[in-house]
Order: sequence, then C-alpha cells, then structure tokens
Amino acid sequence: MFSRRQWAVGSAIVVLALSALVLADSGFGEPGVRRVVRWTARSSLVLSSAALAGPALSAAGWLARNRHGLLAALASSHALHGAAIGVLAILTGGRNLEERASPLIVVGGLLGYVAIGWAALRPDHRLTGPGLVWVWGVFAFSYLPRALRSPVPYLLPLAMLALVMLALIVGRLRSRVPTVAAAGSA
Repeated sequence: MFSRRQWAVGSAIVVLALSALVLADSGFGEPGVRRVVRWTARSSLVLSSAALAGPALSAAGWLARNRHGLLAALASSHALHGAAIGVLAILTGGRNLEERASPLIVVGGLLGYVAIGWAALRPDHRLTGPGLVWVWGVFAFSYLPRALRSPVPYLLPLAMLALVMLALIVGRLRSRVPTVAAAGSA
C-alpha cells in the first residue's frame, strides 16, 4: 500500500501531466486554463466522492483501505485547481472571480479547502467525515444550477453526487441496524 505522501505526490504528477496535455491541446491562454479549471474540479469531485463513499460501501474494500491516500490525492488535485483558478484570474483580470462572487460561494469554497486540507492531514479525525460532507455540498451547490441550465455536461457529475450521498446514507443506516447474530446474542 502506498503512503499518503506517495499518493499526494503521485496524484499531483498525474494531474499536472494531464493539465499540461489539456493546455497543449487548448492553448496556454484563457480557454486552455478554463479547461484545466474544469478538469481539476472533476478530478477533485471523483477523488472526494471515492473518499466519502468508500467506507460506506465496504469497510474492507479497496476504497476504504486507501482512503488516506485518496484524501491526500484530493488535496493535491484541489490545490492545483486553486492554482488554476488563480492563473485564470490573472488572465481575465479577475472576471472569473466576479462571475462567482456570491458570499455563499466564496465562504463555502474556502471552508471546502479547509476541510480538504484537514482531511488530508487528519484522515481519521472525527471531523473529517463532516468536512467531506461539506465538500460534497459545495460540489452539489456548484453543479446543480449548471445542470439545470445545461444538462449534458453536468448531469453525470450531479448523478454521481446523488449516488455518493445515497451510499453514505445506506452505509450509515446499515451500521446502525444490529445484525442477526448480534441480536440473537443479546
């Protein structure tokens, strides 16, 4: 099994390499950087979904066993996402930030970064799960209005978010229901 550091470094290399491919394809200007922002958001969505749903799906499964690494990879991916947003802000004179400048989005996004950083550093802490649920909410809040306006590119991520929450709820309910063997021994 890989260490958290290996996951973080490996995922950063993969996300950087794929971002470089996107830039090579789309150019190093505003359109290319916008695609990198979207791509890194999607990689972070997949990694956060896997880290959140993994333990709920199976405590012994691969996702649950590698949750620490997935959280480190999420931190790397989302740090690169933040950097891409910063580069885009430079290229657009801040217009990209003004487009999403509602206080709810700004505060929610910043708290999301705090939750991701906390989860990467303290994956077993009791606040990590609620922090990941917050990140789930930030993604859902971000994708829902877009899916309503333009279903084709945004419906799949939104469906994945719904499935993750369903897995989390079912996993929580399943952990609260006593098994037949445990009920019989009481």
